[in-house]
Amino acid sequence: MTSNRIAVIGAGAAGLCSAKYMQAAGFDVTIYEIGSQIGGMWRYMNDNGLSNAYRTLHINTSRGVTRFHDLDFDADVQPFPDTFDMHRYLMKYAEHFELTPLIRFNSPVRRIEPAFDPAKGEAPRWRVKTDAGEEIYDAVMAGTGHLSEPRHIPMFSETFGGEYLHSFDYRAPEDFVAKRVCVIGVGNSACDIASDVCVTSAKTVLVARSTPIILPKLMFGRPFTEITRKIQRPWIPAKIRRKLTAFLAWIAHGDLTKLGFRAPTKEKLHVTSNGTIVNDIAYHRVHLK
Repeated sequence: MTSNRIAVIGAGAAGLCSAKYMQAAGFDVTIYEIGSQIGGMWRYMNDNGLSNAYRTLHINTSRGVTRFHDLDFDADVQPFPDTFDMHRYLMKYAEHFELTPLIRFNSPVRRIEPAFDPAKGEAPRWRVKTDAGEEIYDAVMAGTGHLSEPRHIPMFSETFGGEYLHSFDYRAPEDFVAKRVCVIGVGNSACDIASDVCVTSAKTVLVARSTPIILPKLMFGRPFTEITRKIQRPWIPAKIRRKLTAFLAWIAHGDLTKLGFRAPTKEKLHVTSNGTIVNDIAYHRVHLK
């Protein structure tokens, strides 16, 4: 690259990491953050309005395979860090690599447009507009995330007569005490939320369109992802890696059809990671549809 000034949009994990490497390479970096906090989606109740983190959220992979290679978590952090651990870690990352002074907080980027004429052979430059004005940069890197716009189901969001909430807006289980709750989906967030609300809800139903492979969080007293990392080798075919992972999940949970999931088909199975949902289903705290 021959560019000098670089704008990075977002002070979450992607933005901070991008800025760190660009600064280390000698570029003049500015980070624009729409809110007042470092951490992006991992900042619980982030005032940027773009975080979908709920209070009981934990990462799906262990700290050993989640950390950046050049900075570890603090020694007392749990094996599967929660959203508060992740936020502290990203703040530590920003401080450690001297990124915090580069951040312009409360600076939403309103528009990015070309500031050059390619027909004249001019080098690319970009005009970044904020509420404070505009500046010209040689390159722009977007670290704005992909989870800030939830996909709603029109059938429910438009016609359902009860309370409708997308998992993006879920924060804590207290609002669902003594209520009948239907959780649609069998992904990571759906299983987390079903396990979250089922203890105090009147009834919790989990709707699964397909049969998942539910990976345990712990196996043989170790984080499951630390075990499966051993088979993540380029000389082991991906098909064999998937089968080994599915076999280990079967050892942990057995045949999921006995819990009520439909028999799996030949189509690719969806992988979900959760440490409690299988027990919640087995104990009838969560009912399957």
